[in-house]
Amino acid sequence: LFAVKTAPAKPGGPADKKAGAGGSTAGVGKAEAANLLDPKTANNTAIALSRFKMGTGDIAEALTSGEEGKLNADQLAALLAILPTPEDVEIVQSYDGPLEALNRTELFFRAIAAVPRCGPRVRCLLIRATFDEKRRELDDSVRLVAGAVREVRASVALRRVLELTLATGNYLNGGTNKGGAWGFKLDSLSKLTGTKTTDGRMTLLHYIAAVLAKQAATRAKTGGGRLGAKSGRGAAGAAGGDEAAGGGSGESDALLLLRQIPRAEAAARVVWADEAAEVNALSNSLKQVSGLVESDTVPAFKESLGAFHTKAATAAQALRDAHSAADTACVDLAGWLAEEVQGGKPEPERIFAALHDFAMELEKAHLYNVECDEREAKKARMAAAAKVREQEMSKRRAGGPISTGAAAADSARSGHVQPGAPPPPVGAARKPPPPGATASPFGGPASPKPGFGGAANDELAAKLAARANRANLVDGVAEGMASGQLSLAQRRQNSFARRGSVNRRLSASSPVASPVAAAAREQTKMTVLPHTPPPPPGGPPPPPLSPPPSLLPPPHRPPVRISSLPQPGKRLCRR
Repeated sequence: LFAVKTAPAKPGGPADKKAGAGGSTAGVGKAEAANLLDPKTANNTAIALSRFKMGTGDIAEALTSGEEGKLNADQLAALLAILPTPEDVEIVQSYDGPLEALNRTELFFRAIAAVPRCGPRVRCLLIRATFDEKRRELDDSVRLVAGAVREVRASVALRRVLELTLATGNYLNGGTNKGGAWGFKLDSLSKLTGTKTTDGRMTLLHYIAAVLAKQAATRAKTGGGRLGAKSGRGAAGAAGGDEAAGGGSGESDALLLLRQIPRAEAAARVVWADEAAEVNALSNSLKQVSGLVESDTVPAFKESLGAFHTKAATAAQALRDAHSAADTACVDLAGWLAEEVQGGKPEPERIFAALHDFAMELEKAHLYNVECDEREAKKARMAAAAKVREQEMSKRRAGGPISTGAAAADSARSGHVQPGAPPPPVGAARKPPPPGATASPFGGPASPKPGFGGAANDELAAKLAARANRANLVDGVAEGMASGQLSLAQRRQNSFARRGSVNRRLSASSPVASPVAAAAREQTKMTVLPHTPPPPPGGPPPPPLSPPPSLLPPPHRPPVRISSLPQPGKRLCRR
C-alpha cells in the first residue's frame, strides 16, 4: 500500500542526455528540413512562387487542364523561368521521407513533375495568352507601312517637288556630263541645303521653296496645273506621269507635301526586317500548339487548346497575306523611286525617313521665305512712309501747301489759318459774324461769345498768318539787326509785351476773376509797342526805340511765410 511508484522519464530529459550525449533523440516532435535542392535555386523559386495567390497543387491542376483564364501571361512567363531541371525532378522524386520536411520549392517541384510534358505545356499556354496582343501589334505595323506606301505613290505634291528638283539640278549641271539626268537618288535630297548662292543668303532648298510658292500662285489664278511629262527612272521619274488635280487653292506644295504623307514619320520607325521575322515566329509558334494538341492525352487540355489553334491559324494566315502584300508594295515603291533592293529584302523605313525629313526641311524653308518676304515688305512700307514724311517736311520748309486735305478743309471752314499759308489779301471781305457773336479786332474769326478767349485765338491766327511771309524767326532777327532797325534787346522786349498782352486778354475773358489777380494785372500792366514798318531801301534808319517805364519789372517784395498765417482750429506755437 505504501510503495513508491516511479514516474516515467520525459523524453529529452537529463537521463536521455546522459545516456547519449552525442546521439539523436528518439522522440522529436517536428521533423528537420530535408534541404534537397541548392539553396540559391530554392530561394529564387520561393521568391517567384510568392507572387502566386494559389498553392502548388492549384498551379499543377491549371497546367494539366489548360483552362483559359486560370493563369495570365505574366504568371506563365514566371513559371517558364522556374521550371525544374530533370536533375531536380529526379532528386525530389527519389525522396521517401516525411513531406513535412520539404519546403515550398521542393513541394512545387514534386507537383510539377506529375504534370505530363510540363515544359511544352507552359510554352503553349503562354503562346495562347500573348497571341492576340502580338497579332494586333504586327497587324498595325503592316497596315501602317502599306498605308504609307499608298500615300507616297498618290502624293501629287511629291511629284511636283521631285520634278522641280530634277529640273533645277539639270540646269545647274547643264554644262557638265551630269546634266540631262533621268533621275536621282533620295539621298541627294538631304544635300540641297549644302548648295548656296554666291552671297550665302539662300540655299538651293530655299530657292525650290520660292519657286513652288510662285507656281502655287499661278495655279491659283489659272485654276490648276499640269505635272511634268513622263520621264524614265529615278525619283524624278516618279515625278513624271499623269495629269493631276493640282489645286487652285493657292497653297504651296512645300506645305502640302508633309500633309499628303502623314504616315511617313511613323512608318520610318518600323524596321521591316524585324516585322517579317516576328510574323514568321508567330506562325511557327502555332505549329508547336498543333503538335501538342495532337500528342496530349488530357481531354480537357486538348479541347481548350484545340479551339484556340483553329482560330489563331486563320488570323495568322490573314496576317501573312497582309504582310506579303505590303512587302510587294515596298519593293514596287523602291523600284518606282529607283532605289536598290538588296537580296530581295526592301528597306521601306529608309525611304520613308528620307521623304519625311525632306518634307520637314522644305516646309521650314517655305516658312523662312514667307518671313523674309514679310520683313522686306515691312521695310518697304516704312521707307515709303519716311519718304512721305520727308516730302511733307520739305513742303513745310519751302512754305508750300501741305497735303493734308482734310485738315486744310476743316481749318478753312472754321476760319483758322494753317501755319505756312499765305495771309489773306488786304481788301478781302470778311465773313460777317453770326448773331450774338463779337467780331474779332484782329481780322480773324469772330468769337462766339465774349469772355471765352476768342480774341486770343484771333491774335494767334493773325500772328501765324503774318509769320508765313518770312522763312523763320532767326532770319527775321538777323534782318532786323543787319538793318539797324531792331536790336536784340528791343526784340526781346517786344516779345515780352506781346506775351503780356495775350495773358491779360485771357485773364480778362475769364468769367471768374479774383481781387488778387486783378491787383497783379494792375501792377504788371504793360503797353504794347507800336510796330515800326521797315524803312524804304536807301532811306535813313529810324530812331531807336526805348522801352517804356511800364515794361520795367515790378519792385521786389519779400515773400510771405505760410506758417505765420493763422489757421482755423489751430493755435500758433513758436518753436
